[in-house]
Amino acid sequence: VNYTTSRINLVYNGHTIEEMEEAGSVLSSNGIEYDLAQFHFHSPSEHTINGEHAAMEMHLVHKSDTGAVAVLAVLIEPGPDDNPAFDSVWEYLPTPTMRSRTSPATVDPAAMLPGNLQAYSYEGSFTTPPCTEGVSWFVIEEPARLSQAQIDTFRAIIKDNNRPPQALNGRSVTHTR
Repeated sequence: VNYTTSRINLVYNGHTIEEMEEAGSVLSSNGIEYDLAQFHFHSPSEHTINGEHAAMEMHLVHKSDTGAVAVLAVLIEPGPDDNPAFDSVWEYLPTPTMRSRTSPATVDPAAMLPGNLQAYSYEGSFTTPPCTEGVSWFVIEEPARLSQAQIDTFRAIIKDNNRPPQALNGRSVTHTR
């Protein structure tokens, strides 16, 4: 990943809260460059480890020039302290009555990622209807940590917005190093 900071541009869409990204942040995989379009959150997580959900999950959605989609998924677990990388987003979280919020403040998506970017990857689908196939997923093995208060702040606006885990249906999951 090669991410840059972006001004805060948050949208509440009734299902989640999306941060719409400015141009400049890129994910490269298998010789393809994907531009970061937006990131959003689910609570609890949509992916599971050994059948267990994480408290939340962040999806960083990328698109290539040809329209290919790659999603970097970060599980989020409670930690002992606030995570300052999320503060600028949390400060401006929109609500059902205030559907969007912008600010000259910035967010650094790279700072929101855990230190170790080893991930599991598979070919799947979007997790929201119509659940279109053809999405390259990268689920980072190490979770990000937010304080319970930060998790509760998001859940006060949106919770239970996750798609249940789906069967693999013959897909293979690989571990990147």
